[in-house]
Amino acid sequence: MDDISANYFKDEMILRYEVLPTEIPMMTFLAFDPNDGSVRWWDVLYTVQISSIMGIQYITMIYCGWNMHSKMEQKIAGLSVALKRHHRQLFKSLVLQITCPTIFLFSPLVFIIYIPYFELELSFPAGATVTAFNIYPAMDSIIVLMVITEYRVAARRMWNSLLRKMTISAGKESSYSSTQTQQIQLATISKPTSN
Repeated sequence: MDDISANYFKDEMILRYEVLPTEIPMMTFLAFDPNDGSVRWWDVLYTVQISSIMGIQYITMIYCGWNMHSKMEQKIAGLSVALKRHHRQLFKSLVLQITCPTIFLFSPLVFIIYIPYFELELSFPAGATVTAFNIYPAMDSIIVLMVITEYRVAARRMWNSLLRKMTISAGKESSYSSTQTQQIQLATISKPTSN
């Protein structure tokens, strides 16, 4: 981070996080110099580099996915109906697992990288972006559980078993507490005294 970036972000960092930009490790990105409005070419080079990496990655994923899909259809033609369904489920989960990082990882990154070019002064909590990054690992597992039938059935069976155990446990707890209540009530009822 250079001095121009540190000065530009100083007030916002103090206001939002109560730290100076020079006190913590951070990466800054300014498309234009705030003093004279000139283009900061080093930051433009960063945008081009990150965009190229993401573009190459997506072109590779699309090529491999399409290639795999076309070859898979030829190879599974001779398989049974159940195996065809299983192969299609696996392919569907792979497609969704590619789409998931696009939404939760790369979309926030693209937003952060390109928003400075519009010269908008936005202040949003960094936690929102970090949350989007952290949702991805859970979504990856949820996709597999939802798409592949065998995993979905096993997860549903485990969930129902857990609910049954909790219901039985709650029933035992409820009968124990009602027995205790009855014993306490009986102990507090006094016999009428004769005068």
